[in-house]
Amino acid sequence: MGFKNKAQEEAYKKVEQWLPLIVGEDRMGKNGDDGFWVSEGSTFVYVRVLEWGKDDAVVRCLSWVTTGTKLTPELMQYLLNTNSRFIFGAFSIDDDGSITFKHSIIASTMDKNEFKAAIKVVALSADEYDDEIISKFGGKSAVDELQEKSDKRDQQDSPSKL
Repeated sequence: MGFKNKAQEEAYKKVEQWLPLIVGEDRMGKNGDDGFWVSEGSTFVYVRVLEWGKDDAVVRCLSWVTTGTKLTPELMQYLLNTNSRFIFGAFSIDDDGSITFKHSIIASTMDKNEFKAAIKVVALSADEYDDEIISKFGGKSAVDELQEKSDKRDQQDSPSKL
């Protein structure tokens, strides 16, 4: 990986060392050059280590909550009102219009317990709110979307198609 600064490299090495201890090696893997994925409950948390200025880094934990949810003013109001009740993390909307939940930690002061808590809060929040958002505003859970894509790939690669 091409680290942008020493803090990013050090934070990446911490995350790489701590993740197997926190979640177990069978529930995690590498995701691209700057991150990892974690299977937590019925969701996935993606952990990225990003540069932050010239001398620090940020560890971002993110989970996709729903996809295909119509972005109405009522949904936006719901997400903003719900965000105001969180102590850590917040909902956001990605470039594709999917709802995510994320929390970032300053890497230079991060300890193992804080990192573990960030993974848990992101996973629990995504898991808790996906059904509620879908029932009120439509769409499907990000996990269901991943499963559907996986099933389609499996069908395309099926020997019965040969």
